[in-house]
Amino acid sequence: RDTKTDLGGWTVKLNQAYDEGGMDEVVNQVELLTGVDVKYWFWTKMADFVPLIDGLGGVDVEVPIELTGSCMVNGNKYTLEPGLQHLDGEQTSVLVQQRKQYGSPMDASRQIQDRKVVEWCIRHVAEMNADDAEQSARLLLSHCETDMPADEFVAYVRSFAGHADELSIVSCSGPYDGDIDPETELWLAYRDEEMWRYIINAIEEGRDPTEILPVPDVWAG
Repeated sequence: RDTKTDLGGWTVKLNQAYDEGGMDEVVNQVELLTGVDVKYWFWTKMADFVPLIDGLGGVDVEVPIELTGSCMVNGNKYTLEPGLQHLDGEQTSVLVQQRKQYGSPMDASRQIQDRKVVEWCIRHVAEMNADDAEQSARLLLSHCETDMPADEFVAYVRSFAGHADELSIVSCSGPYDGDIDPETELWLAYRDEEMWRYIINAIEEGRDPTEILPVPDVWAG
């Protein structure tokens, strides 16, 4: 999100790519940074994220610190207490949005929570029978945009059904150190394409990428 990126001669954060060229430019920039060949993309907005989580029955996640914030969809305010708990869609939206209540690195700390939610959803659907998994796949399709053909996606999710105990999910952070860029006065993560490729290669080889770049400690700022 914050990685230093060149777009048309301007130095910006990588997430600016969406405003400049939509998902095609996001994919282009992610591939340039990481060396990954992006096969498909999924895009959703918070107004769809909340009913998506509610449609799955909420999520069970570990909240790392006390977090207070408002749901971007309707403004309802929540305070999430630390610990393992069940969150509905609005509460989950607070968890995945907040970053300024963490100590440094703030956004990397938020990304850890975002990945927890994604991993829980994957494992939850994988525990379902094939028909229920398909229903969840179609729920996602109704709340997002994607360039993956619907039939292919549904078949893919059905193949996961009943195999939760066989899943191995690797979760890690990419290079997250950064500083204020004197030219733009933006806080930018240093661009480290070599480290990104080192991490991706480790994942492809079945090694633990957190041994290369440790996941940062999460603490209240």
